[in-house]
Amino acid sequence: MEKPVEVWKDRVVTVEKPVEVPVDRIVYVDKEVIKEIERVVTVTEPSSDFEALKARLNQPQAPCFSSQSCVQENREFKWVAAQMDTATVHVVHSELNGWQRRCSVTLYATCDGTEPSKSNYDFSGPSPLAFRIQKSTIVKAVAISESAGASIIAEAYFTRMEPAGVGMLLEKMRGLKGIYVQEVIEGGVVWMDGTIQPGDEIKMIDTERVEHLELSAVTRLILGQAGSKVRWLLPLALRLRPLGHPLIFPFSFTFLLCLLRFLLDASLCRRADSPQSSA
Repeated sequence: MEKPVEVWKDRVVTVEKPVEVPVDRIVYVDKEVIKEIERVVTVTEPSSDFEALKARLNQPQAPCFSSQSCVQENREFKWVAAQMDTATVHVVHSELNGWQRRCSVTLYATCDGTEPSKSNYDFSGPSPLAFRIQKSTIVKAVAISESAGASIIAEAYFTRMEPAGVGMLLEKMRGLKGIYVQEVIEGGVVWMDGTIQPGDEIKMIDTERVEHLELSAVTRLILGQAGSKVRWLLPLALRLRPLGHPLIFPFSFTFLLCLLRFLLDASLCRRADSPQSSA
């Protein structure tokens, strides 16, 4: 029979025995903290500018202006009344919208500066639309499609220039090439200047040589806006010229002369294709 033995507590020794565990059986457990992120998505409506651009692209393109009887400078068209009393205006449309898609349009144009529309127009019809004007004015045009609406209004300035020349009659002599002065009109710029005399040959006007041109073409070169300059190249005649017009090329047989155009009297304006032409 075993007899209990009393042992002091501070004398009890606990011996731990190491335990071997295979490496592949060791498991590391991490505590994952899951945070829910709230995503805020803002949906905006299309801006008014975008809607306006989209609507504009659905509309027809703006019409364009052209005129063979006028000289074009940007959006301004000019014609000389001495050459033709009226100017022909052409309004042209590509029949495309802003997406470059085909659309059928009708053109409406006004000649009094007012805004053209279906209820306000002077001329209307399909492209190309042609009509004549007799005076300086602002021409406006719009292209309207039944399905796509109206285009942007296009405008152009048409200026009628009254006949302004230098005051002389020109002619072409039989058997001779070139353009000659037949008569100097009293009171004109040429008459007051005194340099050019009847019988003088005109070699060049501004930068254009005129020996082989017709009278009508020479007249168009001379006529222009009142107060503008026109330059002449003439042979050096064997006569004394007035003082104040020095020889520009002293070693050549021609000299340059610059004159200002002035308004011609209507009675002096003759047909440019006649045997003699006024300028």
